[in-house]
Amino acid sequence: MNAIDMITIDPSIVSAAEKLVRAEGKLSEHRAVTAKAREAANGIRARIADLDAKRAAIGARRQNGDVRDGDAGELDLIVLDREGLAELGREANALLAAKEKEEAAAAAAVRDAHAGLQYAEDQAALAALKEHLDALNGRAKETLAQMAEVAGRIDGHAALAVIKPAADRAGEVLQHTVDLMAATGRRIGSHNFNWEPAGSLMEVLRRATIAGRPL
Repeated sequence: MNAIDMITIDPSIVSAAEKLVRAEGKLSEHRAVTAKAREAANGIRARIADLDAKRAAIGARRQNGDVRDGDAGELDLIVLDREGLAELGREANALLAAKEKEEAAAAAAVRDAHAGLQYAEDQAALAALKEHLDALNGRAKETLAQMAEVAGRIDGHAALAVIKPAADRAGEVLQHTVDLMAATGRRIGSHNFNWEPAGSLMEVLRRATIAGRPL
């Protein structure tokens, strides 16, 4: 088993990704069918346009005095062919409209699947950030306590000069992680990102003093 085999992906992300793959596959199928329907409809329109051009050419020729014995029969055939093609064109256009509607629905399903995958990823990211934040909070509190213990054995003002910047930096790191959680929470419509449980480092920093002075 290699490192890749050991990676565990959140089941909700796997499910959402599989749904997206299926939706994209269906969309590709619908696009292919729609393309064929569009090609058929365009082909019929082109044939009708060709018949109209032939009829117009015969009419123009006759107006210029070039009248031929077969003109009437040819014009009749053009009219009959055009009527038949017009009916086929109506059917082809109706089929094309239906296939375009199905393709649009498939495209909407892909967009929904993309949104579902993003939601699953954001949910997993939010949970990971919460776990990371809890771990950071615990380690920072332990470190601050150790620093305060050492500071108690030396000059308070000198200790304050060392601890205060470190405590500020720890608070900034925690706040940055909280901000990331807030941004992720807003993306998925969650309002449960106001992380600051009792006993957090932020609360400790508010109450901490060195040599009687607040940090």
